[in-house]
Amino acid sequence: MRSLLFLAALLPASASAATGVLYDPAVGQQAVATAWVDQHGHDGDVRYISVDDVFDPAQPAILLGDARALPCAGEAADRAAFQALSQHADDSAFGMDYLGAATSLERLTRLLPCLTEVPDSAELSHFHLLRGVVAYYAQGQTEATKRFEEALLVTPFLQWDRRYPPDIRPSFEEAVRGALHAEKAFFSVSPRIVDEGTFYVNGLAFDPRTRTANLYAGSHLLQWVPTDGPTATWVVQVDGGQFVTLVQRQDAVDALLTGRADAGVTEFALQRVLAPVEREAVATVAVAEDWDVMLFHEYDVLSGRWQLADLDAIEIWRQSGRGLRGAGVGLIAGGVLAGVLGGVIGGRGAYDADGVVKDAAEHWEPVEGQSHQQADFGDLAQGVSRFSTAQTEIRLGMALGVVGGALTVAGVPLTILGDRRARAAGLSKAQSRSRKAPRPARP
Repeated sequence: MRSLLFLAALLPASASAATGVLYDPAVGQQAVATAWVDQHGHDGDVRYISVDDVFDPAQPAILLGDARALPCAGEAADRAAFQALSQHADDSAFGMDYLGAATSLERLTRLLPCLTEVPDSAELSHFHLLRGVVAYYAQGQTEATKRFEEALLVTPFLQWDRRYPPDIRPSFEEAVRGALHAEKAFFSVSPRIVDEGTFYVNGLAFDPRTRTANLYAGSHLLQWVPTDGPTATWVVQVDGGQFVTLVQRQDAVDALLTGRADAGVTEFALQRVLAPVEREAVATVAVAEDWDVMLFHEYDVLSGRWQLADLDAIEIWRQSGRGLRGAGVGLIAGGVLAGVLGGVIGGRGAYDADGVVKDAAEHWEPVEGQSHQQADFGDLAQGVSRFSTAQTEIRLGMALGVVGGALTVAGVPLTILGDRRARAAGLSKAQSRSRKAPRPARP
């Protein structure tokens, strides 16, 4: 059964103390509530929250960190719409209709977060260059230099377009000198972003061999094209020194479920589970990896770290599991050995018995002219003894086979149980039998 995540905000002891329990909807709230009562004895102050309320299933990935993402304020737009608006802005600029060009560029800026397709990097470069050209005539040289520098930080290899008036070029060259000293932000993506799709930064495909990169301070177009879904688009504004992470939804859920969530994912979850007044209090976050395992990890808000809880109890439990697993493997090995030995002995007995029967048919039947009394029964006693020995071997082989089967049957569940215990499975269920009383709130 899929893993559960328990986020428990334990406030200082008071009548209003509440606990938030975040659960996997595939497991169901009833199963989570049952597990919580088994562990804690009551759930009167618990509110149950689906993991879907933290990580929206409609969002394939989540942008985390310091960057500010610009929302899509209009309808979805494809690449053709971007090209048409860009061409209109370009035509207006060449026709010296800078007001019309500025209007088209403003519409293009609002359209970027709504793109459902990936534009070409050259198209984006031209868009940013055109912003500087329009700013030169509309707002002056200083503003044009700022726009050109923003364009260079998005597209470092941007070149001057000689089709534009030469009196604008000094502003562009000044922006080039300024961009050389620009600060950088740090950007990373989670594994499934590169494993299950293609990621683009400003129209250029992200190298799948790495999951980290530097972004110059400024506005950037980020797009993820998953292998089995629509394109996700973000326009982010980053400053120098900031950290930005794009996390695929399942990566974020898995990290939380196993107590490996980094500060970004943890902070994102806490913001959606804890009310502001609760976040002012000292909180403890606990994670249960699996319905059967119930191996808890705790998140210490003060230290900002996930840590495995009840280490001593877990190690004792695992040691007992390793012992049970060893005993189970021994029983299975003994059972197999007994079965093989029984088969060999029983097979030999059956072979000998068959031989005795054949000898009796050939040598102890009277020939023509002889009576039974005249037949040679000299070897009869020896044959009877051999047949008796063969029957004993057959019975012994069958007994060993039964014992071997019983040992194997007993060893299999013991091995499975021991292996689960060795991985700490069932620890919390065992502990809950001696821990039915409500836990006191932590100071």
